[in-house]
Amino acid sequence: AQGAGTRHGDGDEWRRVPRPHWMPDPPAEAMVPRTSRQLPTVALVSWASGEKYEKRLDEFRASYQQAGFAEAVLWKAADLKSFVAQLKHPMAKEFGRVNRQRPYCAAFKPAVLWYAMTKDGASDYVMWSDASQYSAGSIRGNIRQAVERLQGRASRAENGRSVPESSVWRKSAWWKKAAADEHHIRSVYGQVHCGFACDALPLSNSFRHNIADGTATEFKELLSGPWRSRFHILNSNILLENTPENRLLVWDWLSMYLAKPGGFCGSHTQDQAAFSILVENRTLPVMNACPYVTSRGMLPSPSKPARALRACFQVSKGYNWFIDTVAGGFYEVVTPEAYDTLFLQTDGSTFPSELTKKR
Repeated sequence: AQGAGTRHGDGDEWRRVPRPHWMPDPPAEAMVPRTSRQLPTVALVSWASGEKYEKRLDEFRASYQQAGFAEAVLWKAADLKSFVAQLKHPMAKEFGRVNRQRPYCAAFKPAVLWYAMTKDGASDYVMWSDASQYSAGSIRGNIRQAVERLQGRASRAENGRSVPESSVWRKSAWWKKAAADEHHIRSVYGQVHCGFACDALPLSNSFRHNIADGTATEFKELLSGPWRSRFHILNSNILLENTPENRLLVWDWLSMYLAKPGGFCGSHTQDQAAFSILVENRTLPVMNACPYVTSRGMLPSPSKPARALRACFQVSKGYNWFIDTVAGGFYEVVTPEAYDTLFLQTDGSTFPSELTKKR
C-alpha cells in the first residue's frame, strides 16, 4: 500500500481502464498524479436545493472543521449552474436537459465531486455526503481517523464487530471468509446497501428494480455476469482518495448522465444505479457494514416517527454513522472475487427466498 507523502502512479494507469466508446476522455491536465501531503487533507462535498435541504449545508458549514475536514465545497443551485457553464466536457450542454424525481437525477454528485477533485490545491481525499432528510445535526465524527484507518495507520476497534449467533450473516459463505481474511481498502465507494430489517441480507440490484431494465439496456456495455443478483451500492456517503483512477471514475459517472440521461434517470435510484453499475464494472472493493449494525446498537429509534427513520438502511445513510464506521473499521470488504457470494450460504446453496426478501 502507498503511504502519505508518495506520488500515486505514473499518470497513465487510467488510460488502461476499459471504457465504452461513448465515454470521452477527461482533460489531460486533470489527470496528472498528485503528491499526497504528509498529513492527508480531506474535503467535505455536498449540494442542496431548497430551504429544507440547505439547512443541512449550514450544519455542515458550522461543524466541518471541528470534524477534521480541511475544506468544504458546499454548493447550492447557482454554484452548480455556474460550474456547468464552464465545464470542460464535450457534452456539458446536455446537463440539466433531463430531470426526474430529484434535481438533475442527482447528477450533481459527480459534478461537484469532479470540481473538488480537480481544482487548484485539491485535497488528498474527498467525502461526498448527502444533504438529506435521514441525517441532521453537526458532524461529530473525526474524518482524519477514518483516513488513517484507510491508509493502514490505525487499528480496528474490537467492540462492535460481533455478529449474533442467530444472525443471518452467520450462515453467509461470504461473511465466514471475510471475517477471517481481513482486506484493506483505501477508498470507500459507497457501501453494500443494507436491508430494511437489521438482520437481513442486503438489497440486490434487482430488488424493486433498483437497476431498471431501461437503465440496463442503456449501459449494457458496462454489465456482465449475474449483475441482477449482485448487491446494490448505497452512495449517500462516498470517501475517495484523490487519484487519477478515482477522478476517472467520477468523470465517467458524470458522462453516464450526459451521454445517456434516459438510462441514468431511468431507475428510481437514478445516480445510485449508475454508480453501482460503474463500481462493479471497474471491479472495485466495496465496504459492507451490514453485519455489524445490530451489534453496534445503532438501530432505528422507537421514539422516531416511522416515516422519518423506519429501517436499518436509513441508519447507514447518516454521515456520522459513516465516518464512525470507517474510523472504527466496523466493516468487512467485498472483493471483486466475492461479488457473487453475498447471497450464498456456507454450504454453497442460495439463501431461501424468505430470507432474501426480509427487507
